Amino acid sequence: MNLLFKEIKLALHPSMFIYLALSTMVLIPAYPYHLIFFYTALGIFNVSMFGRENSDPLYSVILPVAKRDVVRARIQLAALCQLAQILVCVLLMPLARRINPTGNPVGLDANLTFLGSGFLLYTVFNFIFFPAFYKTAYKVGVPFILGCVGIAVYMLAEEGVLLLFPPAAVLDGFAPEHLPARLLALGIGFAVWLLGLVLTYKRAAARFEKVDL
Repeated sequence: MNLLFKEIKLALHPSMFIYLALSTMVLIPAYPYHLIFFYTALGIFNVSMFGRENSDPLYSVILPVAKRDVVRARIQLAALCQLAQILVCVLLMPLARRINPTGNPVGLDANLTFLGSGFLLYTVFNFIFFPAFYKTAYKVGVPFILGCVGIAVYMLAEEGVLLLFPPAAVLDGFAPEHLPARLLALGIGFAVWLLGLVLTYKRAAARFEKVDL
């Protein structure tokens, strides 16, 4: 059975499309663009909360599938939403640069480093939220709060690195001579995100298999 199809048709909450539309905030001058990625995390929280209210965990485990497959499908859905958010940002970034040619004074500019950093932020949230949620498959509030704390710590650490270590400033801005560094930042962020998905799945699935629904 294709559980990912079931997730898209039955579990995906409509609010996720609103949060994807909030990617347009990348066009706002002097705005902390990392908050855009927080809204995807909020959408994942909504999916989990409304799934709980509709007894989705119980419904899923009575299907002819393994419990690990239930976790895999949910994480795959989250990954698709996160990729969609990145894609919308990519489409808007050229316009953002034209609107804000001098860059963003309150955080990373809307460039490739920003996208790579977004992947790292997603990794932190995923690795905290999903294993905590699938420890019970019903308690969603505390896992989300822990995930938000992880996001906040990451954002402060990322801004601190740029401020305290001047060489890291080459990752910001739009200077063409620093494009290889920004491409590297994007590649590292994407690779860490993929590895994080695998580790998150293994950790969350191991916990869910111990849950008696």
